[in-house]
Amino acid sequence: MHSKAKAGGLVYGYDISHEVGPDGTIERGGRKINEAQAKIVQRIFNAYVTGTSPAALAKQLNAEKVPAPNGGT
Repeated sequence: MHSKAKAGGLVYGYDISHEVGPDGTIERGGRKINEAQAKIVQRIFNAYVTGTSPAALAKQLNAEKVPAPNGGT
């Protein structure tokens, strides 16, 4: 038996997107790119690839007050 897995909760770099399906029902679980957050995600990946430690990266993002997915710090 196969089932479709759907991501739940907040995913940094994406916003939740509810769309109306062809039959008029709301289709839940969709995502659309959040451009501002996507730039931060790309920056995190690039910093990590070039050797920045996760702790140093977190310290830098916190110092810049980059918001968490839920809007907190």
